[in-house]
Amino acid sequence: MYELRQKKKRPPFLYSPVAIGLLVIVVLAMGRATWNVYGKQSESAEKRRQAETELTALKERQKVLTAELERLKTQEGIEAEIRENYGLAKQGEGLAIIITDENQRAQVSKTGGSKATKGNGESGSLASTTKAITDGVRNFVKKGIGR
Repeated sequence: MYELRQKKKRPPFLYSPVAIGLLVIVVLAMGRATWNVYGKQSESAEKRRQAETELTALKERQKVLTAELERLKTQEGIEAEIRENYGLAKQGEGLAIIITDENQRAQVSKTGGSKATKGNGESGSLASTTKAITDGVRNFVKKGIGR
């Protein structure tokens, strides 16, 4: 009988408060490590989504730039870009630029033609500038129609 009691007796260390305390500490440490891994995984997934979005935008930009490059390889594309950026015209063509901002200047130009300016103390009043612009446009249209 004494032997049976000895066998039923629990092992003293596993049920001691020290062992249970160590077990709780280990479980908490493992839980914290798991939580950190989950946080890093979530952060990595978000960064991946951002990178994929950026990649898609960059691919679209590459398509646009490739199309623009192909356009600029043609003579018409080069001429259009020069006209847009520098406001130039071919020989015999006219160019009319009208800017309505009070602080800007308005001008009408024909190759070898006239120019009227306004604002910032430059020559002419608003009425004279408007007349000069109108006259320049009329001359441009007349010469264009008369060809």
